[in-house]
Amino acid sequence: MTVKQRRTFSFLGPILLLSLAGAASWLLAQQEPMQTVVEPANPPEVQVVTATANRLRLPVASQGLLQAVHEAELSTSVQGKVISVHPEFLVGGIVKAGQVLVQIEPSHYDLAIVQARARMAEIQRQKAEEQAAALQAKREWQVLGQGQATPLSLHEPQLAEINAKLTQAAAELALAQQQRQACQLSAPLSGRIAAKTVVPGQFVSIGQSLGRVYAWEAMEVRLPLTLKQAEYLQPPATGDTPNVQLNLSNMQKQATLVRREGLIDSANGLEYWVARLQQTEQKTAWYPGSFVQARIQGRELDKVFVLPQAVLTDRQQVVLVDNDNRLRIKSVNIVQLQDQQVWIDQGLNPGDRIVLSGLDMPIDGMKVHVAPIAKPKP
Repeated sequence: MTVKQRRTFSFLGPILLLSLAGAASWLLAQQEPMQTVVEPANPPEVQVVTATANRLRLPVASQGLLQAVHEAELSTSVQGKVISVHPEFLVGGIVKAGQVLVQIEPSHYDLAIVQARARMAEIQRQKAEEQAAALQAKREWQVLGQGQATPLSLHEPQLAEINAKLTQAAAELALAQQQRQACQLSAPLSGRIAAKTVVPGQFVSIGQSLGRVYAWEAMEVRLPLTLKQAEYLQPPATGDTPNVQLNLSNMQKQATLVRREGLIDSANGLEYWVARLQQTEQKTAWYPGSFVQARIQGRELDKVFVLPQAVLTDRQQVVLVDNDNRLRIKSVNIVQLQDQQVWIDQGLNPGDRIVLSGLDMPIDGMKVHVAPIAKPKP
């Protein structure tokens, strides 16, 4: 080795050593520290519940406003002055189908009936005269005529015209009688008055709304559901038994799913199912516009675990205790959270021991002491 080479080595040697040492330190820093579970001297005591698989019907919750199935607008097909209004024609009043609620001045329509009858009588006279003339013309042609008689000479077009006029007059009389009958506005169905906009002495026009009536026996409620909720329901079928529990304040009634509207609301991404409520007692009937809570009976699910909601961690996981009394944190599929209970259909097995209480910060692999096993809530 020459003098020049020795000087170069002596200059670069320390630099190479420092570089190697720095690289080694950087590699060591990049390595993750080993995770070790500190074994406490006295393992914490935890309470657990044992997972039990069930075959259950999933209740689906929703809510909505009651609406009358049958509701009719009270409007008139004639015009005139209102001369009387039935005392029961008030908001909240109970009426029966066919009951006269409003009486409109009928004199104008009585006159129309008289005029239509007079017109009909006149045309019937003209018809009789024309029939006699046609008969006379036929006889004269048979005695004096030669060749084939023309329809005009036998008065056939004249009779056809009169018959057409007679048909028109009969229709005009029927219309006049119908309008006269419409001067008495009757309830189209039995039920309760929802609105009233007429008083005696008021002049009403054709097509004007005078009120509204609804039948209280049948109500419907549109229930908004997410697509996931809808997956747990059976399609409605004719003749289904009541499968919806409706709650209004402290009262409950049973209803039946009758149809699925089959549309997604673009504003909220929900679809609507319709439940029908049949009512038999008018005194206890619920009213349209009432806000009700609904609990729908869903289809049966296999291997469902119903547990107290307290078993869930902040990350919606559960903590199991294995055969060595060590913690195992596990992810599960939550079907629903309701009434302080959680329904789980994936991630658990029958017999799993699930931590219910006793730990604030569970660590996977931690040793624990299991307290006497508590029975899961039904």
